[in-house]
Amino acid sequence: MVAGFDVKPTLTIDAGPPDALEQLDLQWHEKAWPVLAGPGAGTFLILPPGGGGAAVGWVSVEDIALPGLPSRIAAVTGTAEFVALSADGTRLCAVTEEEYEYWIIELLQRCSSRVRTALAIDVMRLGLQRDLRKI
Repeated sequence: MVAGFDVKPTLTIDAGPPDALEQLDLQWHEKAWPVLAGPGAGTFLILPPGGGGAAVGWVSVEDIALPGLPSRIAAVTGTAEFVALSADGTRLCAVTEEEYEYWIIELLQRCSSRVRTALAIDVMRLGLQRDLRKI
């Protein structure tokens, strides 16, 4: 069980400038993508963003159009927010929009499949708020 922790950004990007999504793409590619994909095939898991994603569950993906994942998600869903998990389940990364910033979040811990799923569902449900009380 994971409970009572505050989510703090690993990195923040000002959402105001016209190139904010481009900057988010570049920072995601530089900071989070290597953490998720690791050495090897470059595959990771993503909880499909938007309505119905939790019902689908984790989907194995390989991002072959680097960089650009956050902006491609935003083009389809209207927001750059999403949750991703390394294939080995040791690292959870997310993008969220907080007031005037984009946040890149990394949670580096091993947890069970059930906890990972609950965490991602609750994080998406709460809009990736800073304070996640009980998951």
